[in-house]
Amino acid sequence: MNDWQSWLTIAICLTAAVYIARRAWHAVTGKKTPGCGSGCGTCPSNAPPGAKQIVSIEPPRRSD
Repeated sequence: MNDWQSWLTIAICLTAAVYIARRAWHAVTGKKTPGCGSGCGTCPSNAPPGAKQIVSIEPPRRSD
């Protein structure tokens, strides 16, 4: 009695198991996924102390 719902349930469980195993493997081996704080040097968070990024949020000026 293997209908499509059983196969779908098995596929979802296997996918979840692979995901958890992969996360555990990366935690054990120390591999980091790219993201903020990964040390790539391109994030604004890696700026030297005192350097701040200024973002203007005022509306554009009209030219009269």
